[in-house]
Formats: sequence, C-alpha cells, structure tokens
Amino acid sequence: MSTLQSLPRDILVHTLHFIPHTALPQLSAVSKTLKHITTPEIYRYIHYHDPWNTPRYPSWQSKHPQVHEQSGDDTRRRRDTRIFSLSRFLRTMSESAELRNCVVGASFFCNTTEGDDLAAKVVELLKASEKFRHLHFAPFGALDSSLITPVLNVVTSLEIRFDHLGPTPGSDSVPMDRCYEIFCLPGLRSLAIILVRSWTRRSSTEASTEAERSKSSSRWRTSKITCLSLLATVRPGPDLVEMLSWPVCLQSLHYQLATDGGSELNTPAIDFRTVLETQKICLEELVVYGCYHEDDDQGYMVTEVIDLCSFGKLRVVVLDIRYMLVRESKLDADADDADAGASVGVHTETRKAKAICEMLPPSLEHLQLQLGGWSEGLPPEDTVIVCDDIGNVLEGIVRNRRYDGVCKGLKGLKSMMMWYPIDCDTEEICLWKFRGFEQLLDCAGGAGIEVSGWVGREPALF
Repeated sequence: MSTLQSLPRDILVHTLHFIPHTALPQLSAVSKTLKHITTPEIYRYIHYHDPWNTPRYPSWQSKHPQVHEQSGDDTRRRRDTRIFSLSRFLRTMSESAELRNCVVGASFFCNTTEGDDLAAKVVELLKASEKFRHLHFAPFGALDSSLITPVLNVVTSLEIRFDHLGPTPGSDSVPMDRCYEIFCLPGLRSLAIILVRSWTRRSSTEASTEAERSKSSSRWRTSKITCLSLLATVRPGPDLVEMLSWPVCLQSLHYQLATDGGSELNTPAIDFRTVLETQKICLEELVVYGCYHEDDDQGYMVTEVIDLCSFGKLRVVVLDIRYMLVRESKLDADADDADAGASVGVHTETRKAKAICEMLPPSLEHLQLQLGGWSEGLPPEDTVIVCDDIGNVLEGIVRNRRYDGVCKGLKGLKSMMMWYPIDCDTEEICLWKFRGFEQLLDCAGGAGIEVSGWVGREPALF
C-alpha cells in the first residue's frame, strides 16, 4: 500500500488501466485508503468494440466529437478504458452504484444482436446517473427493434449504415422521412451515416415534387445536430442539399468520397460550394477526402474549385488539393484536357498562391491537403516525384501569411499538413527528402507555421 501511495497520480492511473475491470469493485474499496481516489479516472470514459473491428468512437474532449478510427496510443493518451466483455461489464455495473456514477461517456460499437442487447442493458443502468452525459452507439440490428429504440432516446452520437434507414428494396435513394426522424432525436448532436450510394432525388411526378418542396420548407432549421459525417459515399446531390438545411447550426461536416468506380462518375452531382451554402455562417470544420486510385482516378473526379472565402467561422479545412488547383480556364469539354486539368504537379497552368489564398476562409487555423500521385506505400528517398508545383504554391501561402501580403485574413494559420491516403495506420513521414518542399519548410519555420507530411487511412489531423 505504501508503494501505491508514493506513485504520482498519472502513473498510478495509467497502471490501473491494465487491471481487469471485474476487479474494480474491490479496487474501489482499496482506493479509498489511498491519498486520492483513482477509480473515477478509470471509468470516466469507456468504449466497447468487437475484437475483429477497428476501434472507432468519438474524441470526447473535442469541440466537434466526430467518429474516427482510434489506435491504442490514442486510447492511452485520452484516458479511455476499453471494455472487453459486455456481459461482465454489465454485471460489474449492476453490483456497484458507485462505479455507475463514475461514467461520464460511453461508446458501444456492436457487431451482433447479442451485443446490442447487452449494450442497451448497460445504458439503462447508466442513464440514471447525473454524470452520464455522452453516449455513442453504433448498432448492429434494425433501429426500430425493441432492443435499440430505447437507446435512441439517450444517444448523443450515433453511427448507422445506409440499410439502417430502411431503404426501399432495390433502391439506393435516401429515405428522407426516416432520415429526418433520426436527425431530430432529442439528444443527438453527432451523426455518422455510412454507404449512401446516391444523393439524387427521384420523384415520379411533378405533383410529388411540389409536395416534397413543401415538406422540405417545414423542416428548415429544426435539427440540433452540430456534427455530421457521411462516410464511404458518392458525390453530393439534391437530397444532400435538403439534408444540410435541417440543422439549426452545423459546425462540423466530414465527407468521405468512395465510389465503386465507373458508373458513379457519370451521375449528376452538385458542387460542394452549393451544398454548403445553408451552413456557411456556422461551419467551423470542413473535411472532404476520399479514396485515391492511381489508375485512372476511379475513386472520384475533381471538376470544381471549392471557394470558402465567405465561410467566416471556418477554422479547420481538409481537402483534396485538386479542389484548389483546378486550371484557371476551367476544365475543357475535351476529355484529355479535363484529365490534364485535374492533375497536380504536372501542368503549370494552375491557380497561383494568391488565388488560392483568396479562396481560403479568413479564420483558417489548420489546413490539411490530400495529395495523390505519390508511390504506393511509404515513399522511399529515391522516389522520383515532381513536388515543385505543390511546394511552390504552399510556400506562396506561407509567405503571404508571413509578410502580410494579399492574404491578410490568414494571420491565424497555425499548421499545414500533406496527407496521402494508403491502407495503413496513419503515421508521419519526413518531407525534407522531397524536392520542392525544402524552401516551404524553411519559410514555414520562420513564419511559425507547422508543416508536416503523413500517410495512412485517416486524415492525420484526427
């Protein structure tokens, strides 16, 4: 006991994370004899996910608690405790009101009906505590099942698949009525929807279209959701425009593009700038990223520039760099010329740094750019990459910020990240070895802007 008493609090708490949670009732009693109570630190935030799933849950302490894949290092740094057995955890919570009152936030990512059932029973116990404020739920079964429905009245964060919305068999259009019901769940603030394959409204008659317009106007600014993630989806369309008009104040939007290749490239799409119009005075964080395929860009095509200069509160921007480097003359009707316009680092007829600065939001603090065209895997030192154009453009942004040039609104810029998506855990790489980035790094150091390079599945900023 004297040894435990002599340990610094942070080391003691870290050590206790390795104790099986079935021993927590006894540990709770023991901790009372110590100089400080340790149990509340262990169960403040807990999460459960099946062993075969990659852990994915909100960053509780973030202003915008969006759902992201998490690593073991993230868990230790954030003081989250992983639950390995829901049945044992349920028994532990049932036996101790003191432990139940320790839990502030909980996340359940289930992959079986049994997991849904156990998670629902745990939530039923926890919701009676005044300290329990955050609940993230990613269910396996249908949302209208008797197991899940009671949980939906408590959730603050929800992750669902497209099939959870109950779409019409054989249709890939979004069931907007059901989706709106979810948007208006009483405590819901963060929502993630996965695998929407079409945002195109399909109305059989003009009369039904008019009815839909009337219904849409009645839903304007009625949802309390502040964070929305649309993962593994396709380019935006009319349904998404309507959906983004529902929140009173949407502060964070994450949009992950992932097509099946080919067919989706020809579907009608709406520019992101148009889609975001209803929330431009509210958005503080915008993330648009996706799968990049070196063979013919089958993941998605970039044919627009996203102009964010009128988004006054936008502090965090994550974009494919091609959304900023479309040719001044815009894309030609000719397919070959269009392909050339979408390339980065090959053609010099791109927007200059001044033009890019003018498209960025005035309150920008963190900019992350998704890059394509690097070699697969971690780029070796001898990889032949033409990075000069990218480096020069970014250096121009830094210089404008540093010397109070045309980008007077970018004085708050703190960091720029270059990220290349590949199928591995996100990790940092050294940019000094790439031709074209040396001057950028030197200039950024003098301006007090942190510049870094990353590869991995998730944007490095998260």
